[in-house]
Amino acid sequence: MAGLALLAGGSCAAADGPDMAAVRTQFRDALTRAAAGETAQADPESLRTYVLYPYLLAARLQRQLQAAPGNATDASVQAFLLQYPALPVARDLRQAWLHSLAQREAWPEFLKAYSAEASDADLRCIQLLARIKTGPDANLRDDALKIWMTGQTLPPTCIPAFDWIAQQGWLTPELREQRAPPAVDAGNAELTEFLAQSLPAAIATPLMRLAALQRAP
Repeated sequence: MAGLALLAGGSCAAADGPDMAAVRTQFRDALTRAAAGETAQADPESLRTYVLYPYLLAARLQRQLQAAPGNATDASVQAFLLQYPALPVARDLRQAWLHSLAQREAWPEFLKAYSAEASDADLRCIQLLARIKTGPDANLRDDALKIWMTGQTLPPTCIPAFDWIAQQGWLTPELREQRAPPAVDAGNAELTEFLAQSLPAAIATPLMRLAALQRAP
């Protein structure tokens, strides 16, 4: 938000007129009010035609998702994303919308709104859970294993999906063994130890030694 305020202060310098300073002040004030919880306002024409006005709309929609999630807010967010798909702020707004849909367990709506380009590790796992809840899904196993096969520790939001996947017997000892080298290469002693616990002693023992060495070189 602070960075956007700085951007507002420096934008349209070449087109400065006698009223541009006032418009920038209007924008910064409105952005501050949006951050404080304001979700709607009758804006003057000068502000509505300001180049950064979509960022103000996005800030208000993010607050609206927190204060009044539901069909009306979802429709407003969707309309914004259709109108301004290329703006950097659209990615942040989509992420906030997806998290809101997930909290409401609106799984079909989540999958319609999901975009891999706008996703992070949390949302990639949540979309697996959404697909589990709305299945069947022929590609779920392969897509899930692509996310799981990493040397990095996955966020807590991944637990529900991967608990279900483990119950299906998809996380075999062979796959756990294949995931161990990336964990070692990443210096992830915690994950290395976790994977070793479910492997035969002949494989687990050297992995535990490597993890111990990583913890105390």
